[in-house]
This record gives sequence, structure tokens and C-alpha cells, in this order.
Amino acid sequence: SIPPAVQALSRDAGVTPFMLLLAGFHALLARYSGQDDVVIGTPIAGRGHLQVENLIGFFTNTLALRVDASGARNFRTLLGRVREACLGAYAHQDMPFEQLVDALVPTRDLSRPPLFQVMFVFQNGGAPWELPGVSVSALAFEPGMAKFDLTLFVRETPEGWSSIWEYNTALFDEATVARFADHYTRLLESALAAPDAPLGTLPMLGDAERRQLAALANQPVSWPPVPAPHAFFEATATRTPEAVAVRFGDSTLTYGELERRSNQLAHHLRKLGVGADVRVGIHLRRSLELPVAVLGTLKAGGAYVPLDPAYPPERLTAMLQASGATVLLTTRELRDVLGNDTARVLELDTQVDVLARESDARPEPRGNAQALTYVIFTSGSTGTPKGIAMHREALVNMLHWQLGDSVAPGARTLQFSALSFDVSFQELFATWAAGGELVFLTEETRRDPSQLLALLEDAGIERFFMPFVALQNLAEVAEREGRHPRRVREIMVAGEQLRMTPAIRRFMKRTGAVLHNHYGPSEAHAVTSLSLKGDPDAWPALPSIGRPLINVPVYVLDANLQPVPRGVTGELYVGGIQVGRGYLNQPDLTADRFIPDPLGTTPGGRLYRTGDWARHLPDGTLEYLGRRDAQLKVRGFRIELGEIEAALAQHPAVRDCVVDARDDGGGQKRLVAWVVGTDPKALDVAALRGFLKGRLPEYMVPSRWVPLERLPLTPSGKVNRKALPAPAAGREPAATLLGPRTPLELQLVRIWEEVLGVHPIGVRDNFFELGGHSLLTLRLQSALRARLGRSLPVSSLFQNPTVEHLAGLLRDATSWTPLVALQEGQAGVRPFFCVHAVGGNVVPYAELARALGPHQPFYGLQARGLDGAEPPCDSVPEMAALYVRAVREVQPHGPYLLGGWSMGGGVAWEMAHQLRREGETVALLALLDSSASLHFGNPDDVNAKARLSALFLEDLLRAMGQPLPPNDGLSPSQWKEALEAASQPLFAAEQSLLKLRHAFEVHLNAAWVYEPPPASGPFTLFEAEGSRWDHGWAAYAPGGLDMHRVPGDHYSFLKPPHLKVLAAKLGDALVKAQGPA
Repeated sequence: SIPPAVQALSRDAGVTPFMLLLAGFHALLARYSGQDDVVIGTPIAGRGHLQVENLIGFFTNTLALRVDASGARNFRTLLGRVREACLGAYAHQDMPFEQLVDALVPTRDLSRPPLFQVMFVFQNGGAPWELPGVSVSALAFEPGMAKFDLTLFVRETPEGWSSIWEYNTALFDEATVARFADHYTRLLESALAAPDAPLGTLPMLGDAERRQLAALANQPVSWPPVPAPHAFFEATATRTPEAVAVRFGDSTLTYGELERRSNQLAHHLRKLGVGADVRVGIHLRRSLELPVAVLGTLKAGGAYVPLDPAYPPERLTAMLQASGATVLLTTRELRDVLGNDTARVLELDTQVDVLARESDARPEPRGNAQALTYVIFTSGSTGTPKGIAMHREALVNMLHWQLGDSVAPGARTLQFSALSFDVSFQELFATWAAGGELVFLTEETRRDPSQLLALLEDAGIERFFMPFVALQNLAEVAEREGRHPRRVREIMVAGEQLRMTPAIRRFMKRTGAVLHNHYGPSEAHAVTSLSLKGDPDAWPALPSIGRPLINVPVYVLDANLQPVPRGVTGELYVGGIQVGRGYLNQPDLTADRFIPDPLGTTPGGRLYRTGDWARHLPDGTLEYLGRRDAQLKVRGFRIELGEIEAALAQHPAVRDCVVDARDDGGGQKRLVAWVVGTDPKALDVAALRGFLKGRLPEYMVPSRWVPLERLPLTPSGKVNRKALPAPAAGREPAATLLGPRTPLELQLVRIWEEVLGVHPIGVRDNFFELGGHSLLTLRLQSALRARLGRSLPVSSLFQNPTVEHLAGLLRDATSWTPLVALQEGQAGVRPFFCVHAVGGNVVPYAELARALGPHQPFYGLQARGLDGAEPPCDSVPEMAALYVRAVREVQPHGPYLLGGWSMGGGVAWEMAHQLRREGETVALLALLDSSASLHFGNPDDVNAKARLSALFLEDLLRAMGQPLPPNDGLSPSQWKEALEAASQPLFAAEQSLLKLRHAFEVHLNAAWVYEPPPASGPFTLFEAEGSRWDHGWAAYAPGGLDMHRVPGDHYSFLKPPHLKVLAAKLGDALVKAQGPA
């Protein structure tokens, strides 16, 4: 039926059959590629001159036919453009194709043919050849090689028309090309039947294929009715009230406790007018108050609005005002951070008694399935954050799916994400719905992958959610430190495209966990998921985003909202109950992105236009192919480039600007700002960066800056982003370079250059102004450990992010001193000097120093010889003399405030004795669970030494999160050997353990033979209630002891929550002992 119709339409439109068939091929390619401007090659006989008609030879030339179908209303319009292109090419058919290529493509790309990669050949039918005595017939043969990516041959024969498709097998498989052929035929039939119909609406999919795509798009299931997300929590609280719901450090809330406290808050909020769709701002740091605030808001019927304290106050104030929140939950510390003149403020830390008087009964539910659960703000293209309003029904559906999809639904789960990220909702409610335990972490631990690894193991974390980049950093550090969390069973990644890097493959192999790749815009939360199980080596390098969640229609559509064939790129649309309500108080923007659903059957149904490209893979899963607009993700954060440009344009020195993301060469994206200044030669980058930091989160501040005299434009007057010059991989030219001055500074500069990809770097250059960000600090920390064998707290880099500062912290061995300034404190306050325990390290005092408050100077006295550069002190008097000299360099004269934990108490006693002998006053000697007699028998008793050595090795194993070996029937020396064997795999270099062990044994011998001299004091003993020994100091203190009991054992009394008690009692003692400094 096609040939007669082609002939008829060709005559009617004034084109040849070749032109019509070519137009159909162009329409197919445009639908497949999403591009209207396509170049197709075609051969031409080259016998247009009379002189060559009777010549034997090959005169065929190749024409490149460029047809732009932009704005073509229908197939008839397209035919006119094809005719015009063909006639123009025919007029210049004598131009050899090779000369055209040389003129237009001077540099060849051997991976593809120049000018075009697709060819169309139409072979007219003619009279069969008749030669005397010779029979002539067509011979079918296989050429063995495709000259182009794709070639369509259409042949006219006496039997009819036939098509042959030749394709590059490196690009296409047979099934794909068979679909090409089927779609070409169907599209041609549609165009012939309705040449004046809109071009983009001409059907090319068959009924069977449409049904197949519909089945891939949606999996409907009826769940048991649940009115709201917090109802899952309430069911668990009723079922298991004594189970732990939340843990933060050593503090916990059971389901029953959390239920009662959130009920009390809900009743109080209702008195303040909170009900269905009423917004409540939550401006809290990570604490046990956070889950109370979230649940209390939902139980009151309201919707919570997260306000992350890490964001600039100006942005938070704008979010609070845009949300229309009537109540703000915060603390006394944070109350005045925001500019707020509309919302009632409730300080959760100071209003405890008020809330305790409220009823703890469960409030009656309010609101229907479409009532709001939360409003989360994301970047907005107009320069104003936009609030995504998410309703209950979508989140209930997601929780139902999560409970069925998880391999460990009731697992102990890490609460990693900030409340301002929608993933935090999954962490909270998916865990509570299954009766699991949620483990909160501090911001410092979240930033430090080494601490995070320790927490994962020590807290027994079985499941966590994490962005890809954070997982990559965690995997790299785990590999360098040789430890992996052993109880993790399930990991969810979301936020940006997952890549299976070598580090992540090895991490997953060692943990044996299942890896879930979740995808979803915040406007619909999670909408697809892929579960990766089995051998990680078999997982694809770029995993797909999987299949739609239950009851979540996910479509891949073209510009006309028509489903595209499998394998063809289209835009991802989300429908059904998972679609949020829209953008709060922004109806125009909501109408633009939330459109009527032309494919669904539900009246009033809507689709959310994600702006993401995707396609269906042969197995039916969805492949993510990037953003279609200026919105993108950098380091897992969703960013609207227009918001950054709008903020930057407000600076008086900026005339015009463009912000975009460019690859940094290491697979990560970085933001680049191209700025046309009022004076381009005097662009102050530091001022512009500081200007943005006061208005935008850190992740939205560009790390590369390029000054321009003018922005490059396209012929239509738009900014030509492709023509923007690449940023130089280096520092800003205006910045003064101070080169490294010591070998250590040189090492650090080299590490910075590798991590940042910037050269050269000076010792006073700012890490963050060179392009660093919070995730790169983790890589820097790992590099320091790997290259220098030393580590620093992440906070040190945020305090002063220069090589000069880090080199000062990582001082050379020649400048070693036992003094370690754990806290500088306030001038005029007398410092407290605290001696190390038997292990020699002062790290255990870091939390104690902080707990005493920022005013109190705190110096740790660290042992000599821990690095093997010098021998350890072999007697307590020698240690004391060394430490007294160091103390007097800081404080030449008394009164002195001394202390020590465990063996350190004995050393501090000896220091006090030596100082008093020199006429100095010791106003405080704080003995922190210390014993006067550590010599349990003969110093040469091998079993006694083995017992105390075993304690040291037990501490090492516990700190590394490893189990202790079995101890059934082992002698002390055998137990010591077992601990040594278990400890060896934890150290990459055995020598480091030997040095530490040697210092420990020398200190142990020194403590065994030390006899404290009697003294008159004053002495203050802080005894752990679960202490393992009799302290025995009374015999050496005839004037008496001031004694205090502290909860915890010998180790835990230095850790939260017992640390608060110790710090309070020690702080009181320090205040009493303070005199004029």
C-alpha cells in the first residue's frame, strides 16, 4: 500500500518519491535524536552532463543534505524543506565530496565519518537488463563492513519496494535496527495518511509496543490504608514501646519516650494554631530534639519546614518568610540567628517544663491524604529558593514500597543526611516504620570519614543512605586505613549519578552489602530504584536508575508528550500519587512543571516534568542521561544556575555573569563563574566570593572565576555557553604567591596540588578559595594519612585553611615538645596541664578539654618516643622532670593546675613534688581514676606484664571496632599472644605498632617501680564508679583527699554522657584553684 500512496503524495506536493522517503527518514531520525537539524548523506549518479552518458566508469558523488525541521508544523511542510535542500544540493553536485570535507572538516576524527554519519539510498526500479546470450539477475551479498553508522537502502523492484538496513555493529544490535525499520514504516504510513497533522504527533509505535512501555512505566498495587507517615511510627510505638527509636552518642529515646514527648509537643503546637497544612519551621542542630520536633509537628497535623543552621542567615530568613510558617521550633542558642517577625518562637531547650505539663496522649489525627507533610526548599532559577510541598499520600506509598524492597527493613540505620534533604525523611520514617533504631551523628563525624568509619562499626550500623561522592570518600578512606564496617547489610545512594569506581567495588565486596541506587526529584521524592546484589565486579560501571517504584508511573516522553521507543532518549516524567502538590505559593512555576497527565486514567492526574534525559534499556530498566536545562547537581546538591547568577549580578562590580559546571578532570563537577565586571582588569574575586558566601550555601559558591570583557553570544543573541573559555587550572592571578619554606611545607603543597588540581599553590593560599569544598577535605585528610602517616581533625582545616597552618600543626620531629595545646582558652585564665596515661597519647583528653568550656586553657602532656625518633622516658621522675620543663616554658611560675588520668596521675604527683621542691605552689592536683600503686607484684613477673599489655591491646582492638578473640581457658601470656595476633591486620606497617607498644612497656615498667613520695596536698581524686582498682592515695596524702565519684568505668567516664559529670566536677575544682594569673 505504501508505493501508490508515496506516488500520490509526491505528485500532490511537487516532490519526487526519493524526497518523500528521505523526509520520512529525516522525521524518524529527528524523533530518535531529539534534534530537528539533521545532515543525511546520499549518493548521486554524477551523470548530469551529456558528454558522460555513454562513458563507462564510476562517476558517483556524495551529497550532504542538511534539513532543519525546526518549526515545521506538519509532514507537508517538511517535504517542502527537503525539496529545497535537495534542489540546492543538485545544483552543486559536481563539487567533489572530498573537497567539501577538506574545506569544512580540516581535522578528522577517525571514530566517525565527516559531515554525516547516516546515509539514505533510493534505487529506482528500471527495465531488467537483456543481453544476447546472457542471463542477468541481482546478486545479494554481504559486504562485511558498514561504511557509515547507519544506511537505509530503499529499492524499487517489479515485486514492490523493499528496504535494507546496514548498521555499525559496534553501535547497534539487530533488534534495535529491526525496531528502526518498523518505526520507519509506521511513521511513513502515518505521514501518508495525514500529511497535514502535527509532525510530532504522527504515531510510530505499534499497539503491542505501547502496551509494553505502559507495563514498564507502572506497577499498580493496593496497599493497606495508612492515613499519614507518622502513623507508621505510632504503630511501632504501640507494638514495641521499650525498643530504642533514636540514639545520639550515649543518649537514647525509646519508641515510648519519643511517642510521649512528641505527643506533648503536638498538643502544645495545636494550642499555637498548628493544624492541617500549617507550616512549622525547625531550626535545630543534630540532637534528640530533632525527631521530637518532626514527629510533634506531624502529629499536630502540620508540615515541617527544615531550616539548616549551616545555611547563611539571610537565606534561612528568606526561606522562613516564604514558607509562611506560623511557629518556629529552635533553641536559645539559635533563636536570634534568623530575622523573624511573624512566626511564634518555641525554644525546645528552655521550655521543657512547659511541654512536660502537656498531655502525653496521642492527638486525634487531622488532615486528609493530600495534607502537607513537609516543605523543603531547593535552588530556584529566579534567585529565590522554591519550596517543594509534599503531601502525605506520596510519602505513605514510598514507605510501603521501602518496607517491601529493603533487605534489612528493621536494621539499625545511620541518620546521615541533613533534615533539609528529602532523603532524611526516608532515613527517619523507613527505619521507624520497621521498628529499627536510628543513630544520629555529630556534624564533625559526618565530615570526617575516619570518624564515620569508627561510628559505623562501634554503633553496629546495618544500613545507611549516602550520596555517591560521600560513599566514594568513605570507600577510599576505608581502603587506606584497612578497615571496613562488618555489620552493614544495605546501602542506599541517591542525589547524583552512581558510578562504580574501583574503591566502591572493593568496599562493597568487603562489606557484602546490597547497594540500592535511588533516583527521584525532590518534587516526587524517590521514584525509581535499582538493587545491586552479588559480585560487585559484575556490576555495570554506570548502573541504571532501575525501575519505577510501586504505584509510581514513570514515563520517557518526547517534546509532544508521546512515549519514545525503547532505547530512544526522552525526558523523564513522573505521574500518579508520588507527584507532590507543587511549589508553595508559586502557582505559575507549579503550572509550568506540574502538567496535566495525557497518559493516565485518573481524572485531574498530573505529571511532573523532571528535566532529566533518560531511556529504556533492553532489560526494561531506565538509564539516566543527564539534565536538559541549566539545573544540575554538583557534589549531590541540586543547583539552579540561575539562582547563583541572580545573586552574583547584585554585586555592584558585576555588569554581567554566567555560571556553569565544568569537569575538574577527576570526574567531579565544579562551578565556574564567568564575570564581566564594571572594570574587567580589576576584578576582585575574593570580594565576589565573600559576597556570595553571605547569601548562598557553600556548595553554590563557584570555585573557579574567569574575568571577561564580554560574554560570547550566539547569532540569536543568547549566551554561547560552548564558547566560554575554559578556566585556568590554577590560582587567581592577582593573588600573591608565597612558596614553601620547609620540607614539610613542600610536601603539603604537593598534596594540595594533587587534591585540588591546581598549580602552583602558596603556603598562605586558602584551600576553599582554590576550589576546595567539604568533600575534598576528606580526600585531603586521606592523602595526609597516606603520604605523611599523620592525621588532623577536619576542624583544623576549617579554622585556618592554609598550608602554613597545617605545617604548624604537623611540626617536624626536631621541634617536638610534650606540650599539646588542646584548647587555647582565654587570656588571664590559668592553664590546666594533664599528663598522658600509660599509652602515652593525649587524644583521650580532647573531649574533656571541650567539655570544660572554651575559656579554659588545656594542655596535654604527651609522651616522648611514640614515633620512635627518641627513646621513651624510662622512669616516672624522668618524665616528670621533662614535663615540668615544658610546663614552665608556658607558665614560668605557679600556682600550677596539674592532673593526669590512670598512670598520668602518678606522673602528675611526681611533677607536683618536684615543683614544690623548687619552691613553687601547686594549687590543684587532679587524679583522674588514678592508682598510687600500679606494681602488681614483681616487675619481672611475666604474667603480670602480660595482663596489663593485654589491656593495652584490648583498647587498640576496641578503638578499631574489631571483636576480641575467644578467651576460653587461656593463660595471661596466651591471651596476650592472641590479642597481638588479632591486632596485627589492623596496621599497614607493623613498625608503627611496635613503636607504640615499646613506649607502652617502658611506661609500664616505670610505673611499676615508682613509689610516690608523701605530700600534704591539696589533692583531688575523681574516682570512676566502675573503677577496676583500689586507688590507694590516702596513704600518701596525710592531709587528706578531696574525693568525687563519677559515673562510668575507667574508660567511659571520659566519654559522653559521663564526661559531662566529670567536666562539671573538674571545672568546679579548677575555678576554686584559680588565682591571679
